[in-house]
Amino acid sequence: MRSLDELKRKKLWILDMDGTIYLGDRLFPETIPFLERIKQCGARYLFYTNNASRSKDTYVTRLCGMGIPVGEEDIVTSGETTIQFLQRHRTGKAVYLVGTPDLEAAFRKGGIELSEKAEIVVVSFDTTLTYEKLNIACRLIREGAEFLSTHPDFNCPVEGGYLPDSGAICALVTASTGKMPRYFGKPYDEVVSMIEEKYGVDRGDMVVVGDRLYTDIAVGAQNGMDSVLVLTGETKREDLAQSEVQPAFVVESIGNLLLSNEKNSFLRCVWQGGTSFLTYGNDEIRKHQRGQVTGSSFAVSFLRTIKRAAAAATATTVMTMTHSHGTFAMPVISNSPVSPLCSCPKTAATS
Repeated sequence: MRSLDELKRKKLWILDMDGTIYLGDRLFPETIPFLERIKQCGARYLFYTNNASRSKDTYVTRLCGMGIPVGEEDIVTSGETTIQFLQRHRTGKAVYLVGTPDLEAAFRKGGIELSEKAEIVVVSFDTTLTYEKLNIACRLIREGAEFLSTHPDFNCPVEGGYLPDSGAICALVTASTGKMPRYFGKPYDEVVSMIEEKYGVDRGDMVVVGDRLYTDIAVGAQNGMDSVLVLTGETKREDLAQSEVQPAFVVESIGNLLLSNEKNSFLRCVWQGGTSFLTYGNDEIRKHQRGQVTGSSFAVSFLRTIKRAAAAATATTVMTMTHSHGTFAMPVISNSPVSPLCSCPKTAATS
């Protein structure tokens, strides 16, 4: 089993936003400490979101308002990926855009002509969607316009549920026209190639973190990057059994990533002074001793850490600490909110 410690060697963290660092207007409390840990590891992070309904300027304002210091250079959207494709491969062609005013402004800023008499239709997550927009898009596609979409997400997670996203709108257009779009954004290679070019980091030194198997995790699986699934957004743990796409790591939230050995001591620890068994479940801690156990300040600190960990446990968990000459311990953890680990640093015994 791979260790989360491997991620400390990554140079670039590609972070989803909706359902990963915040939900709706609520910033997850783990977010800012996690971003600090990335910087402490000597790495950098960027935010890549498939949600193209907002411009980069809007995202900068939004994130800074939440207490996250970012600039435009720290944010990439599926809208930006789509604009770059149009600039490089569809130069001078007019586009009919089914998108928000923010996205329209971004297209115009990128030199893309917007028109109702267009050779290309681009459909995105449009919270200002009207029947008239759908009708024009479907008519142009039936008449031969190329059908593109910024991203394939079906739902956008928000407080209390989901909003129909770009993929859902495209499904409606497909049902009417019989045409499938070419998608951009995660999980497609254009995303990774653009990030490699823009930030000068090889994809093997990147890790992507997100809440959706078919976009966030798939972009890693299909493009040679490690991926981390967080369970704070769209995907639930039971969804993994039915998915062909599997993440390298699964955690409850970003709060479980890049923890120091000290903070992760309920998984990696040394019980010094004798053989002990610690059983914890619900709010109860019981320490069973075999032979004489010599106490230490470390032991007291360790027990307090276990108590805090027990409060987060999803089920009764048994940790067996096997001591040998006071030099090492081997914890075995099941039903834990964090993937089990079974290795410990060696240390000298103290009494």
